[in-house]
Amino acid sequence: MGPSDTLRLREGTLGELGYWSLKWEHPDRERPQYRWRTEVWFATEGASVDADIDAQLLDTGRELHLRGIDADRPALVPDLITAFTCKYEEHPLHVKASDVRPAISSTFTKDVILHPQRKLPVVVITADKAGTYAVDPDSLQSRLAGLATVAVYDDDATWTLTDSLGQPMTCFAGAVRIYWPSRVARRQSSPASQVAP
Repeated sequence: MGPSDTLRLREGTLGELGYWSLKWEHPDRERPQYRWRTEVWFATEGASVDADIDAQLLDTGRELHLRGIDADRPALVPDLITAFTCKYEEHPLHVKASDVRPAISSTFTKDVILHPQRKLPVVVITADKAGTYAVDPDSLQSRLAGLATVAVYDDDATWTLTDSLGQPMTCFAGAVRIYWPSRVARRQSSPASQVAP
């Protein structure tokens, strides 16, 4: 920590709930007129742990607009997902894309893409004839960790995807498709002829 950094830790209990928080504020390495404020909260109840992270970029010069500032999600998020079993609404979070082969394609499609309570989007990536992808699956999953599930369907597994979702909603031959939770639920509850691709 530098001389102008501030760090505050708090902990306590509320009934059966234990909690602690960390608030860290420090200057940006390249632009000292900007300060980062990161707050992390953890709460425990039995074996369950909930976490919340909030990162802000503050302008100490009181400018009205920030220009040329690139900000990304804290590296702590993929680190936590790698170190612990993390879930969002009962669905596991990953930093590597799910490799969907024919042996598991039916189960993955049913239990993940078609799960009625799914909250996160699913990004399906398929290979083209040369075996290459439009985007690197693992890099994309690392960036979207906690925000989306990335799945790579191999050529044979895409047939199961087509059988489960129908031709208008499938993905194959080098395509990338996002399956939003509400969209897939609507597809499953409506006749195929009434749903746009």
